[in-house]
Amino acid sequence: MKNLSIRVLAASLFITIYTGSAFGQWGPGQPQIDKTSFNLQREIWLTEDSERKEILLPVTGPIVKFVIRISSRVMSGELTIEIFDPTGEKQGNYSIDNQISSRQTPGDKNEKRTSKETVNGNLEKSIEYPINGNWKIIIIPKNATGELGIESNQMSTKQIPDKPNKR
Repeated sequence: MKNLSIRVLAASLFITIYTGSAFGQWGPGQPQIDKTSFNLQREIWLTEDSERKEILLPVTGPIVKFVIRISSRVMSGELTIEIFDPTGEKQGNYSIDNQISSRQTPGDKNEKRTSKETVNGNLEKSIEYPINGNWKIIIIPKNATGELGIESNQMSTKQIPDKPNKR
């Protein structure tokens, strides 16, 4: 019985190794899968800024998945973020602003500020098989002071035909 168990185990191990499922190897006739991921990060600081800005994120090639992550932190003012695909169609947006003013009381210049507010906002957009071209992130500040982080990730997958002489 013990001898039979060892034979079954040995045969299973041989079949597993030969078919390529062990250790990430491929057997004859199976294509190799090549996965690539490209990540880009930007940080933008705003100081009482009201100037509209445009950030381009180029997408080229056969991209399987495209992810855009935007995080923002506003200490004063307002900030609107818009995402557009290469055809000009809006794919997402959000706005954040301060609702509690940190300014002094207009009647007394000697009075200390009693409150402050920081507002954080985040957006994540995930697109499978995105349109190639320049994706646009539009930043619209209104007297804004704060920080903005833009991260994009492009993932591609490619099958490479089996080349028996190379393995």
